[in-house]
Amino acid sequence: MNTLTLYRCTHPRLGVADAAAILPGAVGYLYSPRSFWIARVTNRGLEASGAPLSSEQLQQVYEVRLATDQAELRWLRDPADGMAHGRAALLSETPITLPPGWEKAESLEGLHKIDTPIILTAVTDRLDGQGWLVTNAPRHGEVHLPWQGDPPLRQSRIAWCWREYLGPAPGAAGQDGNVTVLAARLSGLTALTA
Repeated sequence: MNTLTLYRCTHPRLGVADAAAILPGAVGYLYSPRSFWIARVTNRGLEASGAPLSSEQLQQVYEVRLATDQAELRWLRDPADGMAHGRAALLSETPITLPPGWEKAESLEGLHKIDTPIILTAVTDRLDGQGWLVTNAPRHGEVHLPWQGDPPLRQSRIAWCWREYLGPAPGAAGQDGNVTVLAARLSGLTALTA
């Protein structure tokens, strides 16, 4: 079984839009005290339901997780910073080259990965023509999800791709061959069929 390395970088103080721009094409979610957005990174910035999020909306965001199949960006607002800056972290399976200000953290080596879907409640309804998949469920109505690639089959279940990285357990347990989850990250959205 092949092993892989998980590269890690951090930035101590970055605005949410600048952090998101590091990972073009990523999809994920943003939290604010009033809203939860499923979003994607485009050349226009962060979009939710096909429309760019305004600077006023982004100033309220306190946590972000955005992912591609190769990397995940995490951003957490610094509550003491009145300018809506926060700390960012990037996890990647490929070596990372980033702009100044980013610091490399220790890489995790010799890992094995396990992919697990986290199924969403809604089922596929249609694509809206702008790259947003319209899903529907009686509990919450329509939800727009960013979608790339071929449209999924109608009535497919959509899931977040969750990837766990297994490595040796610490101490004597690891020396005896036991493993543990050393890291986990989002890796995008996928369609599941029965």
